[in-house]
Amino acid sequence: MSLSATDFDYVRNLVKERSAIVLEPSKTYLVDSRLTPLVRKQNLASLGELVARLRSERFGELHRSVIEAMTTNETSFFRDVHPFEAFKKKILPELIAKRSAERALTIWCGACSSGQEPYSIAMLLRDSFPELAAWRVQIVATDLYAKIKPPAELRSQTVQGSVALIKKVRDQPELADRLGIAVNIAARTERLKPGLAYKLKVYCNELFAGELLLKHDGQARTDKLDLNPVDLAPGENSLEVRLVEVTEQGDLYLETDNNQLIGMLATDRLSNDRSAQIKVILGDGQNAQVVQLK
Repeated sequence: MSLSATDFDYVRNLVKERSAIVLEPSKTYLVDSRLTPLVRKQNLASLGELVARLRSERFGELHRSVIEAMTTNETSFFRDVHPFEAFKKKILPELIAKRSAERALTIWCGACSSGQEPYSIAMLLRDSFPELAAWRVQIVATDLYAKIKPPAELRSQTVQGSVALIKKVRDQPELADRLGIAVNIAARTERLKPGLAYKLKVYCNELFAGELLLKHDGQARTDKLDLNPVDLAPGENSLEVRLVEVTEQGDLYLETDNNQLIGMLATDRLSNDRSAQIKVILGDGQNAQVVQLK
């Protein structure tokens, strides 16, 4: 299932116009993999049929679903470190000096995904700038992606964005489901080149769930990936596993455009303890599998 060049350009233009996300021509694999679950959900025969519907209908829920599918939603507390260091050492001290008369600050976290960035900023303010306790400080968190699910006990209620950010399953592990990933790597896999570094990245229901750093030394190995807490639906859940080559810069691992789809899986929550066990296999040659363990 793959988009034609004309249909890919239509999706690129739609996503850019409505979200300002720029999809490079090399990202056809990403569009294919992100939209395939939507094709199945809509009971369509192909990606081409999906685009045909988009072209024939006025902008609506289906178009929004396509745009939301193309957002990455990857985040973590104090992600990338350096922006928070700059905020702490330069940006915020300058703002405090400029706003000393008003004693008020409003900080906007755009594209905040599931909320770790605004939480990180709040912790930074509390720990490093105690004088702001007497100020009026607002942290406004927004995101284009609208499908982050609140905890189970809130699903019957109408949940606005601010509530979903404060009360969500990722920040309440006691309410979370567990998704275990076992990784088996064959000695003769061609997916991993010796001397290079990779991230094995897992997305659950289109949300980033976790990653494992891999460096292949030509030996077979097994590993385990502990994922972020996830919220598994009672029925099928979409699982996507990707292998991304990274370059090392000091303590950072920066992702390259070498991004391989290892596999996609419609997984069920099988056991009574709200968990599912998945195995990722990088076999001999180019062989790769993502399977749910019974």
